Amino acid sequence: MLSEIRRELPPARSAAPYVQLLTLTHLFCWFGKIHPFLDGNGHVQRALFAAAATDLEIPLAARFAIHPRPFDSLLAWPLEMFTRAAANQREQFLGMVAEYLSTWLAGPFDIPASGFSP
Repeated sequence: MLSEIRRELPPARSAAPYVQLLTLTHLFCWFGKIHPFLDGNGHVQRALFAAAATDLEIPLAARFAIHPRPFDSLLAWPLEMFTRAAANQREQFLGMVAEYLSTWLAGPFDIPASGFSP
């Protein structure tokens, strides 16, 4: 996971916001896929997301929280499908997760529909 982060974050630093979002989403999904802990995966996933977003100098939205909220169930299905999908079928689920994760970000993502592809 650390080698993946080291590989993906440097080029994302100078990328457009949507590419940065996809990078954050990819890292978020892959951590969910490898889930090394029996409990606390979501909390660690969100902490890593926050750290990576901060590294990319993307501010977190006020609505971001480490603790799960009821609407996180909207994230559960596409994230689970990403973990089960074949490599050539993951992109559609990555997009769904990215749309959800964009709500956790501020800055350029506070603009309506900014979490979507250009």
